[in-house]
Amino acid sequence: MRWNSLFVSILATVLLPCCDVFLSDIGGLNEQCAGNGDCMDDLVCNFGNCGEPQGLDETCDEKAQHIGPVCKDGLACINGACVPAGQEGEPCMPAYAWIGDQICEGDLHCIDGICSEAGGEGEPCIDDDDYAETGTCDAGLRCVDEICTPSAPDEVAQPNSQLSWLRCAIGSVWDGWECDYVDGLAETYYNWDEVKIACPSGFRLPSRQEMINLLDDCDSSVLSGDQGSCSSCYESEVCNAMFGNAMSSERDYWTSAIDYGSSSSSYDDRHWIVSFYDGEVKLQYPSQAQTDRVRCVH
Repeated sequence: MRWNSLFVSILATVLLPCCDVFLSDIGGLNEQCAGNGDCMDDLVCNFGNCGEPQGLDETCDEKAQHIGPVCKDGLACINGACVPAGQEGEPCMPAYAWIGDQICEGDLHCIDGICSEAGGEGEPCIDDDDYAETGTCDAGLRCVDEICTPSAPDEVAQPNSQLSWLRCAIGSVWDGWECDYVDGLAETYYNWDEVKIACPSGFRLPSRQEMINLLDDCDSSVLSGDQGSCSSCYESEVCNAMFGNAMSSERDYWTSAIDYGSSSSSYDDRHWIVSFYDGEVKLQYPSQAQTDRVRCVH
């Protein structure tokens, strides 16, 4: 028994101070805090101290509300006091929109000073990055110049041309705002054998000329059919307008153009590659190990 008591005493001496360090990181009642994450689960950070959520007409810290609610459910901190969140059709204060949807009840948004449901096509909205996750427009719409506008389709037409391109490279899909990679893959590359069947039905691999027509300021060697460089896609008016928000750090793209070698062996054939990243137009030998990205056109 004496040894058991000694063992427990040692454990208490070693472990309790250790545990106390971790517990001290979570604020209890009236302890200092910088945000709700610094307080215990049932407490909020109000005026720099952990406390109970404030009730109706009780004072609250507006500056703290942008990092977490400080009032009880159904209340919002406005002008330093907890007041009822607005019902649909009731006025709200757009100046406080930065605190999020807490100033209006439930899924309502403060739009043009009125607590409103998400906007339909052509209706007003809040064009603000703070609403990027929740949005103030119905599904399939996005806020452009404070008006709910249909999201861009999967295809994009090339100006002054009969061509239409898939907005995203193969392996990613358009989510209404940007290209989202399938299955969470950061990038999708294909070797030449895979490229030949990569485009969906009705689409094909673009030619060398079709790719460079998207880019500005191509040098004379490119225009004469040789290797060289053009402006990047981001620096080119047509390319950036079509794909600017649909690209990541995308570099080389396959084209359908082939420079056939002097011998009968297909290993002498080189394929034309165009880079959207730096505008480089170059030849490369295909191999199982050589992979690049794919855009499709029809």
